[in-house]
Amino acid sequence: MPDHLHLEVAAALTRLLHEDFVARGTRHDERMNDEEVVLAVKAHRAVLERLGLEPPKLPFRHHSGFYHYWRKNDMSGGGGWQAHRECIEGLLGPTRQALDGFGHVQQQRLSAGLGVSW
Repeated sequence: MPDHLHLEVAAALTRLLHEDFVARGTRHDERMNDEEVVLAVKAHRAVLERLGLEPPKLPFRHHSGFYHYWRKNDMSGGGGWQAHRECIEGLLGPTRQALDGFGHVQQQRLSAGLGVSW
């Protein structure tokens, strides 16, 4: 894969994982099954490491694990949907912010004619 695509892939995987975990925790209409989530998490980690960024430390590996995590941490019942969203944002939000910052720096390098060094 050409280096300039790593940032796009990392952003897309971050968005996919975020949306799918939120869907699982709120509407139960996630797109990926447990096996696909495991693969997406591994790919996400690999592309972030290629960019020199710290992958998020998810306390679960798949949707079933997320379900057990939220039950164990009292994110069920009233206000559970919001708790699930906040949980996922807390885990993946810093990665999204790091990618946004990384992309901004790379865009400035390209604009200055310095190229991209990933």
